Amino acid sequence: METLERSVLILKPTKKFLNWVRELDDANSGVTLEDLHSKQTVYLIPPYDDEQEAVEYLWDYCPVVFRHQLGRWCKDAKLFPKDLSWNTFMQWFEIELQPKVVDVNDDAEACDRLGRDG
Repeated sequence: METLERSVLILKPTKKFLNWVRELDDANSGVTLEDLHSKQTVYLIPPYDDEQEAVEYLWDYCPVVFRHQLGRWCKDAKLFPKDLSWNTFMQWFEIELQPKVVDVNDDAEACDRLGRDG
């Protein structure tokens, strides 16, 4: 088991993202926030000393990450919102950051230790 030199970014879609998903296709009309939250993408980002540093990193990659999230629901970029700015991003997603990633590497003994050590 090893600690990776990475941190974790999780984006939780908000009601604004949900509304966009529902407007894309009638088949999406029954999609709920719970549905969106149950299938989140986890992004590995560089390690950070404080959350502000991680937010600044996300600021730089905001358009890329935003398009990736939109592309999970719609392949036609013409249907993406015109404004992919930081402000829009922050209205469409809540950010969760976790500073540590541990890779258990299919190591049964390490998994057992992790279970005991919590």
